[in-house]
Amino acid sequence: MNSSKATISKIQTLKASKNYFQAEKLLLKLLAEESFNFDLYQEIQNFYLDLSKEIPFVNVTNIMEFVTKRILEKEDSLKAKQNLGIFYLNSDQIKLALRYFEELNREYPKDLNINLYHALALIKSGKTNQANLKFLSIIEENPLCFDAYYLLALNNKNENIDNFLLNEIIKTLHENKLLDDNGYANLNFTLALILKRKKNYDASFEHFYLACEKKHSQYKNDIEKYLNNIEHIYKVKNDNRQNLIQQSKKFNYENYTEIGFTPIFIVGVPRSGSTLIEAILTSNDMVSSICEGVHLEYVLMKTFGNDYLNKSSKAIYQLDLINYIRTEYANLLKSEVPIDTKFIINKTLNNYKHIDLIKLIFPEAKIIITERNPFASAWSSYCIKFEKGASIFTYNFKDIARYYKNYQDFIQLFCCQTIENLRIQNYETLVVNNEEETKSLIKFLDLKWDDKYLNFHENGKHYDTASSNQVKEKVYNNSLNSWENYQKYLIPLEEAFIKYQIKYK
Repeated sequence: MNSSKATISKIQTLKASKNYFQAEKLLLKLLAEESFNFDLYQEIQNFYLDLSKEIPFVNVTNIMEFVTKRILEKEDSLKAKQNLGIFYLNSDQIKLALRYFEELNREYPKDLNINLYHALALIKSGKTNQANLKFLSIIEENPLCFDAYYLLALNNKNENIDNFLLNEIIKTLHENKLLDDNGYANLNFTLALILKRKKNYDASFEHFYLACEKKHSQYKNDIEKYLNNIEHIYKVKNDNRQNLIQQSKKFNYENYTEIGFTPIFIVGVPRSGSTLIEAILTSNDMVSSICEGVHLEYVLMKTFGNDYLNKSSKAIYQLDLINYIRTEYANLLKSEVPIDTKFIINKTLNNYKHIDLIKLIFPEAKIIITERNPFASAWSSYCIKFEKGASIFTYNFKDIARYYKNYQDFIQLFCCQTIENLRIQNYETLVVNNEEETKSLIKFLDLKWDDKYLNFHENGKHYDTASSNQVKEKVYNNSLNSWENYQKYLIPLEEAFIKYQIKYK
């Protein structure tokens, strides 16, 4: 038993360093040796639950359901049941998640977490009104559930509900002087959203600022590591640029394995119009999207290990290796989309770091770089409560400017090369000249024109991003310059842009 504890400790260390493949091998080996160990099943469930947050497309549903069943054979564990439902949500099995949480909700009608996750499943299913009623019920039963306040404000369009939330939050802040960091940030984000809708921009900015300061202090070390890593990647890419260009010229692309579809990569910075482009393109039934999945990095990590960046830069120029990566990536994507899909969108915005590898591995790929007025996208990002992940730099103006500098360095690095099938799509132009720009975009992708591209808001699809509510409506330009309502507060952002030589005018 001591040896199994040591192995579990090693697995946890590997998981913390994101070395999932070695961790999984050890875990499954231990399971084969100690199938009687109840604690091990709980460890496996926790492992795959965490994995589903990082790599949601890995198909381990059968294993997750099996270990949950074994746990429940020993004890009626609400936590184990809940974890399985969260796994369904994380892995985008939305219909399954909704049915599962509906059943759990009937079994545990008063449990706060079950009610919250049921509401989230309703949102992801596009049932916003039902979700909002659920959030109202949660707040009535649990006045200190601040997640419900924020999620309701985010999805609400009813002025009466806004006024209710405003009164409840003011009362809560008055009666509860001591709030934890998440509660404090959630309440301030909620207030800011409501006050923004009421066009009280001064008060709105104050609460956005208070919320972002709290989140920035919470993630400060992670943000620094994240930005340092991007700068390291740029150095490696820049040092290897000439080698990549020369090696690429030696390849005969006719020897590449056929993958059966055309990959589309949408890259850029957050809040720059990527979801609008995704909604337009997926109005065509031949075009599917895997949204913001880390599929490419997953395959590279699986191929080269955690140090895939340095190793791939040296070893990628082997035809058999390239064909292996093409096949692995294609199989992952095809398992998530309808069988007759001819174009598959990967909307992982920070794939801009890998444009060089994308064009080497997928010469047939279409790359769309989304661009928007940096002030507009920066302010729009600042207003969103991103959780720990690729957008945590958005809570501080200096961090945003530093990220934009890194992004512009990458784009300049790659665009100084001659890259075929690459389009820079300006968001403002797409909104103002919607039909003309959409036709140009469709032509770039070699798709046949159809008026349904202009009626993307009627396609009935759900987009799991911060922009999901906007793409349910027609293109509108009344938010293009909404940042100007806060212009007097954005002087620190402008100073940071100047410091990092960001082109913003």
